[in-house]
Amino acid sequence: MVAHSDAMMVSVVIGFCMAAGLFTAWEEWKWMRASGRLTREARLEMARSLSLLPPNIAASVVAGGLWAAIFLAAQARAWLPMQAE
Repeated sequence: MVAHSDAMMVSVVIGFCMAAGLFTAWEEWKWMRASGRLTREARLEMARSLSLLPPNIAASVVAGGLWAAIFLAAQARAWLPMQAE
């Protein structure tokens, strides 16, 4: 039971960090638009800087799936499988 609450606490903290990052990006976007600094070149630069995000997300999902498959295969072949408490 302790592992579940620890995992939940870590998830909550990560969620807050992601929300803070999105909020900061939104505020910067509004400031750039209001100050006239959100030009076409600035938007293109933002798109280029984010262009590596989709392949990294895909690779992370695939790696997580492979890791889960390896773990489940190893658990199925274990002498003493893990028991849920």
